[in-house]
Amino acid sequence: LAAIIEDLLTLAQLEGPEARQRLEPATADASRLVEAVVESLLPAAEARGITLDRRDVRSVRTTVNAPLVEQALANLVSNAIKYSPEGSTVRLSTSSTADGGVRFCVRDEGPGIPAEHHERLFARFYRVDRARSRDRGGTGLGLSIVKHIAAVHDGRVEVESAPGAGSEFRLILPARPGLGEEVPERGRTGTTTT
Repeated sequence: LAAIIEDLLTLAQLEGPEARQRLEPATADASRLVEAVVESLLPAAEARGITLDRRDVRSVRTTVNAPLVEQALANLVSNAIKYSPEGSTVRLSTSSTADGGVRFCVRDEGPGIPAEHHERLFARFYRVDRARSRDRGGTGLGLSIVKHIAAVHDGRVEVESAPGAGSEFRLILPARPGLGEEVPERGRTGTTTT
């Protein structure tokens, strides 16, 4: 109940007319945002023998509200861990978009989602398989929060999935003036094995 209340309060703040004014964006490195999320969720992945592969995570400079983007990514990675089979791999990647923005991708090896559910996935409390989702926990608000975090950044979230083929969620955030360029690679980390 506490988690639901907290998520509803987050949504209320993101939906408010002043949400964009309170955004307080700052320059951030996409790879560092991913690393912060991986560090927080690694114990959950290890508990299920899931590998978090981030060989394709690139350093891309962007202007965002870092805590909000980390929250969105954490929701996507957490879902991927929950719905993937034990011993599988969740792949994370970042890249620059054609317009100089940044794209975060989270791909899992889970059961996949039929196309008829894609449009409603980001609605509050919507679950593809209610019985299974109840067993895995969660509030049913995570993807809705991701959608609203994308919206306050003038971005979007996309899903590509099919039964038996896993799912890929993409958080795409546009460039802000003068930023969004790819940073030269320095000591990029790779796969986290569990």
